Amino acid sequence: MKTIDLVPGVKEDALQRIGKLLDSTQWAEGAYIEKSAELLSQRHRLAYVSMFNSCGSALNCIADYRAMTGRSGRVAIQANTFMASALVVLDESDLVVVDVNDTDYSMSLTSLQEAFKCCPFDTVVLTHVGGSIATEAQAISDWCKKQGLFLVEDGAHALGSSNPEAPEGNNQLGDYGDVAVTSFYATKAIPAGEGGALITRDVRIYNHSTLYQNYGKHVEAGKMEYLMSIKAGNYRMSEVQAVLVYLQLSRIDEIRELRIADALALCDALNLTPPVDAYTQNWYKFIVPDPKFTASLQVGKVYAESDQIQSVYPKALVPGNLCNAKRFAQQHLCLPIGLYSYKGMSSDQILQYLGVVYDEDT
Repeated sequence: MKTIDLVPGVKEDALQRIGKLLDSTQWAEGAYIEKSAELLSQRHRLAYVSMFNSCGSALNCIADYRAMTGRSGRVAIQANTFMASALVVLDESDLVVVDVNDTDYSMSLTSLQEAFKCCPFDTVVLTHVGGSIATEAQAISDWCKKQGLFLVEDGAHALGSSNPEAPEGNNQLGDYGDVAVTSFYATKAIPAGEGGALITRDVRIYNHSTLYQNYGKHVEAGKMEYLMSIKAGNYRMSEVQAVLVYLQLSRIDEIRELRIADALALCDALNLTPPVDAYTQNWYKFIVPDPKFTASLQVGKVYAESDQIQSVYPKALVPGNLCNAKRFAQQHLCLPIGLYSYKGMSSDQILQYLGVVYDEDT
């Protein structure tokens, strides 16, 4: 079986466009960065979008914005997330780790509320896990607004996904928080090698992001000025990188459809009921939470215990138990998924390819 990393035609198109770019005089801050931002903005109902050289840089920008606007308190974060999600805080001792729910293994509102009682915080980082929009995203968003908390969505896994049970216009990445970030890293569902983006409907956050990623440069009264009060640097996406980002963003729906085909083929072969968002998520990972089988061919877990926030940041506060997060880390497995990787294979062939062996009591 061959996993196709790019849909047909993208490689040739990218090489042609990069060739023209190299022949031009606009190697930085050019049209492809603008086009990529426009595509994301259109997809997210005309939100403001800044393109970054990585998702981590976008999270660092949010940390700087928090500091500039007086939000220097603790940050609540779920155990199941990558260490970069914590970059919104400057001191790891200000992290408050909360548990996840037992359905999609994203943040638990109950755990979040309990933590707030003993370890108050002013910011929440909600991570959408595995390609799905978090099932409690709307409830967490409503609660954060009621408490006056700043909500950050980490959507590194969730670009192009939506929640089929939520109303149109309030069902995708960026619809729940004050600001959202996403990633184009090579392993992601919509990959472009490197790169990230910040999505917001708050013009103040957007304006800060444009200064932060470019040394604080801005034109004032016709003169170039530098805003030295922010910790700015060069966090821009390169124009060459933006070519591939643009082409991938142009094909989000096509990429997602191919990954859905893989996921449904796996569900059928393994006799698993597809989730309610089977046709609306991007299937970044094919997760089997509590498998009744072993498979000789697997890919890396979404989060092992060593990846979880309390393991990476030992000074973080853990006010409650993390039983769901720990159980998920210990028991789930992930199977290979790509762009129509299982095309033409029968269920028996898929099981044989994966080396699936069912437990004796199954």
